[in-house]
Amino acid sequence: MGDESKKLLIFIDTKDHDGHEADFRFSLDKALGNTPRLIFEDFPKTPQNMFNATIGGILYSNAVLLDDVSQKYKFSPNSLIQYGICYALEKRCMYVAIKNNSRKQPLEIKTTMVEGWAEFDFYLDFAMQFKSKFLEWLASTQSVCRVKPNKLAVHSFITFGIDRWENLDLYEIVSNFGVEKGWTPRIVLDVGSFSKLESLAKAVSQRSFCVFCIDRNNQEEIFLGIGLAIGMGRPFLIIKHEDTELLRL
Repeated sequence: MGDESKKLLIFIDTKDHDGHEADFRFSLDKALGNTPRLIFEDFPKTPQNMFNATIGGILYSNAVLLDDVSQKYKFSPNSLIQYGICYALEKRCMYVAIKNNSRKQPLEIKTTMVEGWAEFDFYLDFAMQFKSKFLEWLASTQSVCRVKPNKLAVHSFITFGIDRWENLDLYEIVSNFGVEKGWTPRIVLDVGSFSKLESLAKAVSQRSFCVFCIDRNNQEEIFLGIGLAIGMGRPFLIIKHEDTELLRL
């Protein structure tokens, strides 16, 4: 990958600075050698411009690498939003998981809607094997996102994350809002019904705006949906519990 135009943006998990972050950076240097790349965590930025830095970095890049599996079997909410943004903007995006890592928490990726990810047993395996896998993946001609936002005026919105039986009050508030304002609401009772990322992207793209309800038990589809809405330029509203921290990209 000697072409300087093929810019790779990398997001690194920095929660374990002296452990995983240091080991990942060292292995990454060994894996990629002189391959052109930008590391997001090295960008000059402030909390106030973090969102702009994220969007600008993704737009500037040809491909994105995400180092983040913060919990066993789970991708973190922030990285899922980043993945959704990449998908909507037609940027190739890949997760990397080091199963036996310096966090001292064995990792394994289970079934997920994410379509690009690679697992390695140890940092040495990542250093030795990643580049060939990455180049093969990058050279793939498979379309990143075949769904385009609907540009027609649609008096309808879609809501994710409301369980009618567990939160009837919120369900009725959202339903009544749609009726009162002349909007047709679609409330997705089972987010898991969107078994593929493309299906989720289509659901987000076809409505005029989206509502995402966040609590401590949300599935990855909620955060992927937020990223897709951002990347597609779809207006959206986030409803959260008081004790749920609002994400900051």
